[in-house]
Amino acid sequence: MGGLKTYLAGLAFACASFSAQSMPSDPREQVQLFASCAGRFSAQMEYAWLVGHDGADERARRHTFVTLLDAVFPASDTGLTGPEVLDIRIRAKHAQARLLQTARFDQNGERSARARARAQELTALCNALILS
Repeated sequence: MGGLKTYLAGLAFACASFSAQSMPSDPREQVQLFASCAGRFSAQMEYAWLVGHDGADERARRHTFVTLLDAVFPASDTGLTGPEVLDIRIRAKHAQARLLQTARFDQNGERSARARARAQELTALCNALILS
């Protein structure tokens, strides 16, 4: 589990340095970022369904990031394989789903609030890339 935490912390740090004005120019970083955002919005979409919403906004954002991902990978030499990119998406989805579940169902109010804030922060990083 420490490996996953380290990976996610590094990924969050990398994403935190990006803004809509500073899209990474390195194709590998773009692939990692777009795959992570696609995974996050997959979790957001499924969470919306869980709580009785249609998830249309989340589905649209996921589609945007999948489209961006498809445009960059495998069109460029990123050094990543298809399974590695899928792994990035799955890990980001799983991490986002855990945050959303903790935010909604954890009995500890402080832990719930931290999870909610972190989930919002991560999706805000992605939204900043596509929304102006």
